[in-house]
Amino acid sequence: MKYFLGLALVLLCGAAGYKITEKYKIRKEVFDSLLINNACVMTSIAAGERFFEIISEFPTELKDVFSGAENLATGGEFKCKNKALSSRQRNIIEKYAKLLGESGKEGQKELFSAFFKQIEAEKKEIDIACKKAEGTGVKIGVAAGLTLFLALV
Repeated sequence: MKYFLGLALVLLCGAAGYKITEKYKIRKEVFDSLLINNACVMTSIAAGERFFEIISEFPTELKDVFSGAENLATGGEFKCKNKALSSRQRNIIEKYAKLLGESGKEGQKELFSAFFKQIEAEKKEIDIACKKAEGTGVKIGVAAGLTLFLALV
């Protein structure tokens, strides 16, 4: 019985370590979506779609990140409030939304193409950090579980 509880404790701590890495998964999901969606945005701009139409076509994870960006269409401010993203990543999202808010301007397609490279570079960094964090989180969780088990025995 004692070993069963010890195994359960180790698994529980390992799962907790995995859960701690959730912000890295959110970052990865957001920038994966942003990267994939950028081509659709460029097509929408070429078709003359307006800001609201472009935002409404975003997948759910991007709609959450860009929540409040519609203020830009009326000349207001937009601040990305997603706490899972780093300040640099929130800044990228804010610049992207501001660029979206300037629909119809000359050269916007070229700006989005250049921005694509910045998003791609950020996504590569996020992928590396996510892999590292997932492995480390689980290892620390399992180690903590084993330590607790040994302390209790």
